[in-house]
Amino acid sequence: MRALVTGADGFVGTHLVAHLRASGDEVVESATDITDRDAISNALAEAGPEVVYHLAAQADVGGSWATPIETIRVNVEGTVNVLDAARGAGVRRVLAVTSADVYGLVDEADLPLREDAPVRPVSPYAASKAAADLMCVQAWLGHGLDVVRARSFNHLGPGQSDRFVASAIASRIVENERTGATAVRIGNLEARRDFTDVRDVVRAY
Repeated sequence: MRALVTGADGFVGTHLVAHLRASGDEVVESATDITDRDAISNALAEAGPEVVYHLAAQADVGGSWATPIETIRVNVEGTVNVLDAARGAGVRRVLAVTSADVYGLVDEADLPLREDAPVRPVSPYAASKAAADLMCVQAWLGHGLDVVRARSFNHLGPGQSDRFVASAIASRIVENERTGATAVRIGNLEARRDFTDVRDVVRAY
């Protein structure tokens, strides 16, 4: 199968590309700016993929508070551009990665979460992913585009930036080993997260 991956140079994208190639798929790694409607349309038309894996995003949850407009532009407008380009290129299926962060604050009584759980985004990032998720639904209902939405939970694995919690803690432990420090200071200890190895995530995609 011929696949195009947006965000192919990111943490998850690099693992997905490796997995697809190991599975025998032909992969086009797209570094095209998804906010440039014409550029992404041309990229898909030229590549002629059967399936698009849409991973490109502004993924910095904390940073989204300072840059909400840019976050919306990349995550919502960019997703619409990819969906429209996929329709124009005759793509058979789009897998669009949104985020489990769309569920927001969850009560203990609501666990384990179901796909039809209420969407209650807290951060601008989560709100942008919820909007992108809905645009995927609209592309399916309004245009008949086969879109699969993946609301992935936290990933971890080789190559992850230390902007993310698991990698940040690991980096601090390594630094403590080097310096002899004994404390690792982190933020909210009440938060609970489900983590999945990125290599398992891309196999699921």
